[in-house]
Amino acid sequence: MRIEQPYGERYSVESFSENPKIKIFFACEGKETEYHYLNGVMSIRSKLKIDPLIEVIPIKHEKNTSSNPLLLLKDALTCLESTTFSEDDKFVLVVDRDKNSFTEEQYDEVLAEIRKNDAYTLVVSNPCFELWLLLHHETLDNYSLPFVLENKKVDVDKITRTKGRTYIENCLKLKQGGTYSKTHLRFNRFYKDKVQQAIINSKKYCLTEDGLKNNVGTNFGVLLEGMIK
Repeated sequence: MRIEQPYGERYSVESFSENPKIKIFFACEGKETEYHYLNGVMSIRSKLKIDPLIEVIPIKHEKNTSSNPLLLLKDALTCLESTTFSEDDKFVLVVDRDKNSFTEEQYDEVLAEIRKNDAYTLVVSNPCFELWLLLHHETLDNYSLPFVLENKKVDVDKITRTKGRTYIENCLKLKQGGTYSKTHLRFNRFYKDKVQQAIINSKKYCLTEDGLKNNVGTNFGVLLEGMIK
């Protein structure tokens, strides 16, 4: 993994007090979607009233980076050893609770490692990050939560007969007029004006690290609220 430049619009020197910047390092399971979203959020940091002292710094994947949360955590922490991590800095691991690739034992191990350091935070979306994106548009009142939690792949390619999008991805695509791409998120069109609503909607579901192991929800909104001044 590699540490890249901070995301978001820059503040003038006059906007800062004598306090040093607080760096928040993010490592995300997804190679593109979550990073695109975070970049979008930081591009409207003034509108969201995100603390001007905060810098969001991505720790990005390289070709050999594993997307397994346990291995991702180990790689990210190794990467952090190469930079200055001050007393007020934070590290955030953003993952999906995909039961097919992230076992309960691995979840417990990741959470235990995160809790060794008060500067570390685990952000989980169960079943996937697309749930957080869907909450920008609506609550889950009209959905079966067990069906959401299962999140089966339901698309079938007519030629190859292979399954493609998951249930949540299809729901999100439908809410966005038939379009959704992990690599071209279109933050300004679909999410820019709905971040606060997503935070509100997410509070109807599980928000805790322990609870998100087996329950529908996401604590991504909790993370954003903690960044707001």
